[in-house]
Amino acid sequence: MMWVSGRVTYPEAENFTVHTNETYHTEMARWEKDDDISLSPFVRLPSDMVNQFPIDYMHQACLGVTKKIITEWMRGERNVRMSAGQINQVSQGLLSLRKAIPSCFTRKPRGLENIDRWKATELRQFAVYTGKIVQKVILADELYDHFMAFSVALSLLLSPNLAVEHNSCSSELMTYFVAKTKELYGDHFMVYNVHSMLHLPAEAMLSHLRTF
Repeated sequence: MMWVSGRVTYPEAENFTVHTNETYHTEMARWEKDDDISLSPFVRLPSDMVNQFPIDYMHQACLGVTKKIITEWMRGERNVRMSAGQINQVSQGLLSLRKAIPSCFTRKPRGLENIDRWKATELRQFAVYTGKIVQKVILADELYDHFMAFSVALSLLLSPNLAVEHNSCSSELMTYFVAKTKELYGDHFMVYNVHSMLHLPAEAMLSHLRTF
């Protein structure tokens, strides 16, 4: 964990120490003693502060990572930013898919000019289904391959059976995705939303096991 441009970032994608309930409470106790801060009341509960608080997939993967990547493509640094013409081309591609979206989806695709108003279900649709189609001939190969790693990993984890059967594959893809994110988008991009993707495969496995 480190500070970059006034925000907490998590630069490591591999070889980091995973918190346990014991190490979490030990660190919280140290912070409270050394920094004289007040801890959340949740810390006092007889709960496993690591395994009993699952990752919020909607906010982390959809409203978090997916929206962050799209925003970088639209407003980020020059080496990853799409041109106005490309943005329009992607928007037209999304709109052309509206007639092919089945009724089980609560929303039809909207253009990128509405990205600040996209709901989580629209971002999920882009991450898992439509994004890989409309960005195929737009993004540079390196950016597209990086996005595909995220999309495929997420697709596997959304299936109860595949999340278990191919858990190691999704974990490898997410590790590649997070490590490559730092290289492509910079240190400032490595915030908690992105880091949490490393833990999503294990969380999906736990979620599956909890159902039995």
